Amino acid sequence: LHKIYLTKDSNEAAFDVIVEKFKAEEQTSTFEFEAVAPKAEEKADADIDVEGFQKAWTELKDTHDFFMMTRKFGVSRTQALRLAPEGFTKKIDNAKVVNVLEDASEKQLPIMVFVGNRGIIQIHTGTVKKTLWHQQWFNVMDPDFNLHLDVTKIAEAWIVKKPTEDGEVTAIEVFNKEGDFIVQFFGKRKPGIPELQEWKDLVADLEK
Repeated sequence: LHKIYLTKDSNEAAFDVIVEKFKAEEQTSTFEFEAVAPKAEEKADADIDVEGFQKAWTELKDTHDFFMMTRKFGVSRTQALRLAPEGFTKKIDNAKVVNVLEDASEKQLPIMVFVGNRGIIQIHTGTVKKTLWHQQWFNVMDPDFNLHLDVTKIAEAWIVKKPTEDGEVTAIEVFNKEGDFIVQFFGKRKPGIPELQEWKDLVADLEK
């Protein structure tokens, strides 16, 4: 799920203390895994309270409340984007996902990149510098940030807007054919700070 390792500048003594504190009592080279429970079948759109869902979306105050909202109304993530109130989502060409990273790199625009699975979410905040292609993989190869994106696995890409107390927050959300997240992109921001205008401009270019 997650890898932590030392670099030439690391404090080995401090690392040893952390390892000793958090290591599992049983140390073995073999692992036993439980099968992942199958995803719940998506409800038919006709069974969703679309009016209530759209009203709740427009009344959001924090992006972190979005997940609980989808749970409340029983919608999958991609279904939520399809049923969103008008003007809050827009499906874009999958190829434009690469444009996000290329444009952010060219403009040295600080962004936030979210990549996760069932066990962990990793977040990078900052600029993107070195990008390159290798076969179907589009890669970010920076000293403090690596990203390897298999573009053949992208099934859907969306511009998603959510209201917050700090103004509208815009994301690029990317999914595979199972409807699972591959990656999310935001402009760099913190609570209490409005979204960067440069990020809004980048997203606006994707809509053209």
